[in-house]
Amino acid sequence: MLGQELRDRIETCGGNVAAMALVEGLYLDVDRQTAAVSCECRNCKTCCDFQRAGHRLYVTGLELAHFAVKVGRVLIPSGGACPYLDAESGCTVRQIRPLGCRTYFCREPQGYDAAAVTERQLGRIKRFCDREGLPYVYVEWLEGLKLLANRE
Repeated sequence: MLGQELRDRIETCGGNVAAMALVEGLYLDVDRQTAAVSCECRNCKTCCDFQRAGHRLYVTGLELAHFAVKVGRVLIPSGGACPYLDAESGCTVRQIRPLGCRTYFCREPQGYDAAAVTERQLGRIKRFCDREGLPYVYVEWLEGLKLLANRE
């Protein structure tokens, strides 16, 4: 998908009030679910440097749109780490971090299945997009941020 087309799709989602409310509710649900099984991010900053940790973070267009609305100014990533990672304090956008950041834990507690939690929530987003006629977009986090930052 071309950059401009992807940006347009994400911006379409950002203009939908119900979509933004869905994302906020979804994040609250996930935070409750992870707290219930004693999952806790210790903000060690390890997983925020995707290149060093050897993984990638993917987000939906609704999440990117929600993030862009809430953060105000989207930072352009450079290198393999999240641009919102502060070397001293860790995540600087903790309250609005995406689903993948909420469900992944460097030390996954026994009995917790991050993939299952994530897939349930992605299913909710997909069903919402289908019902509302919104585009369903799934993109790598750093690439999505680059696209959004370049629109400003």
